[in-house]
Amino acid sequence: MSQPPPIQPPPLSTPPAPRPFPATAIALIVVAVFFCGIVPILAIVAAILFPVVQQAKASSLKAHCAKNLKGLSQGALMYAEEHAGALPLGQN
Repeated sequence: MSQPPPIQPPPLSTPPAPRPFPATAIALIVVAVFFCGIVPILAIVAAILFPVVQQAKASSLKAHCAKNLKGLSQGALMYAEEHAGALPLGQN
């Protein structure tokens, strides 16, 4: 009995190098629409939202300050209950 010839793997071939994207008219139109259409729209949206974000930030700061004042007043009232109605002394 003779042995069959060994199976040879197919020769390795390198894939073709990718070609650079040609600057066609359609590609130029897409870029022009992007910069002339989308970028200004985003700038307008940002200009509209900026004051809203600033107002929300100021409102948040106001709420945080009110929470701190409430905690201080509750602490002072608890102190007064334990010390015959005397409020804590401030520092000069």
